[in-house]
Amino acid sequence: MAKDADFDKVSLLLHCDGANGSTNIVDSSPAGHVVTAYGNAAISTAQGVFGLPSLAFDGADDYCTLPDVAALEFGAADFTVEFFIRTTQTLTYACPMGRDTGSFPVGAWAILINGNGSGSIQLWNASYSQGSVHLSTSASPPLNDGAWHHVALVRNGSAWALYVDGTSRATNTWAGTMADVALPINLGRDPGYGRDFSGHLAQVRITKGLARYTANFTPPTEPFPMAGSFSGTVMSASGAPAARLVRAMREDTGAFGGSATSDAGTGAYSIPATSEGAHTLIAYPGTGEDLPALLLRGVTPV
Repeated sequence: MAKDADFDKVSLLLHCDGANGSTNIVDSSPAGHVVTAYGNAAISTAQGVFGLPSLAFDGADDYCTLPDVAALEFGAADFTVEFFIRTTQTLTYACPMGRDTGSFPVGAWAILINGNGSGSIQLWNASYSQGSVHLSTSASPPLNDGAWHHVALVRNGSAWALYVDGTSRATNTWAGTMADVALPINLGRDPGYGRDFSGHLAQVRITKGLARYTANFTPPTEPFPMAGSFSGTVMSASGAPAARLVRAMREDTGAFGGSATSDAGTGAYSIPATSEGAHTLIAYPGTGEDLPALLLRGVTPV
């Protein structure tokens, strides 16, 4: 997996990996937000991209929530919201992602499918207008054909765009500020309107402070990268390869930077990094061994 040089700007990263039916939905962004699942919303191994599972919603009160935090408020900043989506839903205005209560207060927003015809996608932004759509694609080619599609909502200064499979499908110009609103972000529903989403989401990422796409592009072909990784080999006191828990800790803040268990046969480990900066790597002891052994200091992910 390639390194994301802008990982420090990632406000949300859901790789949607895990066991089938699990509701432990991990945010791999530096913030590590708690994702809460409701109804039957859960990890599904039946569908996914890049060999990983997805988040499944059955369209009947299934949804996930993200907290109301500053990292997920966009203000006047550039940003990119993107995800892979698979659906055959025809319900008008079904909502795979949004921040709303039903009254659509200033600061609320919603990404909706099937707004102006089957298979279209739209952005409604209450700070832009509480009664007019901000961005709207055509219904052809359709988004609800049962295939996986990459969707990206991008703000670049005053330029706004919706991309589907790397192609710009809708644009608009607006230099305003998205108001701070005390609401969670929802995945799989638009609360108050009954616009539940039926289908799958995968590889959900929000980048705040960066317009990742400013022209047509080739959609991602592998899972969204992280800050890089730490790798090495662990040996036991006798010099043999060993299976040990290895943790990375940031040296400036003490924050957790990721962990992995080394391979019993080779001693090799690879830790996807959750933050940039210098880290200390520590291998924890096996049965009968002494205290944790310091592996390396001043290590940065590569």
